[in-house]
Amino acid sequence: MKALSDMARFRILGILILAIALFTVGVLILEPIEPGRLLLYNLLLLLVLAAALLRWVCGPLDRLVRSLCARDPGLLAPLANQNAEFGQLARLIREFFQQQQQLAAEIQERRQAEQNLRLFSRAIEYSPNTVIITNRAGIIEYVNPKFVETTGYSRAEAIGANPRLLKSGKTTPEHYARLWQTITSGGEWRGAPSPTSSRSRRTSPSARRSRRHCAPAN
Repeated sequence: MKALSDMARFRILGILILAIALFTVGVLILEPIEPGRLLLYNLLLLLVLAAALLRWVCGPLDRLVRSLCARDPGLLAPLANQNAEFGQLARLIREFFQQQQQLAAEIQERRQAEQNLRLFSRAIEYSPNTVIITNRAGIIEYVNPKFVETTGYSRAEAIGANPRLLKSGKTTPEHYARLWQTITSGGEWRGAPSPTSSRSRRTSPSARRSRRHCAPAN
């Protein structure tokens, strides 16, 4: 931005120097003309140059200001195709608008994702089914309130433990091997209650049957 400002300043200074030079040449060439008429001619010349200078500077500046106030990069199209200083400035402003729109879209997308996450979290918290989340090593990282109610294990007891704490002793090692192989390969495991299904053992001596549905979270 500073480089563009310096270039515009030099351009204006050059035009003013040119006007002064023309004024001087006019005085030398038109010396025989009476002073009043000579002054009038030079004043007219200066007015024309000043009007052209104002049009050259104020026209693009007005377009830039209107674009910024309206937040409309489309107004910069006539300037953006120019190679002059105002063209470079217009392209910079247009890129700023594009980055601003992209940032706004990313913020909206993140807000939507956070809202969805809160909804999913509430759905899991109030689910009538037991929900357990483990990492790839099989260590429990989350249990919902229904788990605590159903199994009798507190969250503090369950988190950091292995789902083996729910083993009933009636499920074969081959059954668990197939379960983990299915999950680690990206598949889903559904197990119907049966004599070979696991039983969720409470901290009390009672036990109950459970239906399993295991799936990778990512």
